[in-house]
Amino acid sequence: MDANFNRKDILNCHISDFLKSLNTFKTVYNSSDHFKNNLLNIHKNFIKLKNVFRNKNEIVKVKEDKDGDFIKYTIGNIELIKHEKHGFISVNTGNTELNEFLIKKRHNDLLEESVKFFNFETTVCDFCGKLGFEIPKNKFLSEEEVLSFHDKCVNLLKNHL
Repeated sequence: MDANFNRKDILNCHISDFLKSLNTFKTVYNSSDHFKNNLLNIHKNFIKLKNVFRNKNEIVKVKEDKDGDFIKYTIGNIELIKHEKHGFISVNTGNTELNEFLIKKRHNDLLEESVKFFNFETTVCDFCGKLGFEIPKNKFLSEEEVLSFHDKCVNLLKNHL
């Protein structure tokens, strides 16, 4: 992905959306449905903002054990074994599909990829604040945290910024 987002951009986006919805509360109401819709919109924007404040995925510390030519990295529940001459030779995440994906990408920076996939199945989207029907697969490394997004949320954020 060519996008580069940080937590500040996401918070600015949600704060401005919440303030816009609060501003609509001052309008003249024609019906009770109009009033209910405005309250619902304020509530939705507040919940999104609250979820974005609560959702913070910090980068996990990497444990490193060296034994001769082998280095064993442990990142949360992910274990990587690297040979000094041959590179990464083993990946264990507990998920065979994810193991296969990471070992195929071993020519890239496998440590960075592993950090992106740490706790991937329970991470909520940093933009909309929910898991939804799909796992937020778009991961961006910020200074000290991993931001995760749904595809549609990345597009919305690009258009908003």
